[in-house]
Amino acid sequence: MLKGIYTPSLATFLNDGGINEGELRRMINWLIEKGVSGLYPDGSTGEFIRLSFEERKRVIQIVAEETRGRPPHSPTPVRVLTASGAAGEKQFRAVPASKPT
Repeated sequence: MLKGIYTPSLATFLNDGGINEGELRRMINWLIEKGVSGLYPDGSTGEFIRLSFEERKRVIQIVAEETRGRPPHSPTPVRVLTASGAAGEKQFRAVPASKPT
């Protein structure tokens, strides 16, 4: 059973529209330091619909690299987890499920 606070994490962008990887890493670590129980990258904050599949995979890879098991749960959409390889690394213990739109 999942307990605690699971927060959507924003994707951060550069002026040219690319992912600001440094700021994303800083934000992920800040959220963890502040005590969130889990992260929901590419979640319900809305910007994910503007990301390509490859960009979504990159966000998941960055989150997996930065969390390194802290916090223990980092849910994210199954399709991106599988494609990014993070699911195979067992870095994520839970995934949300929602019906297709």
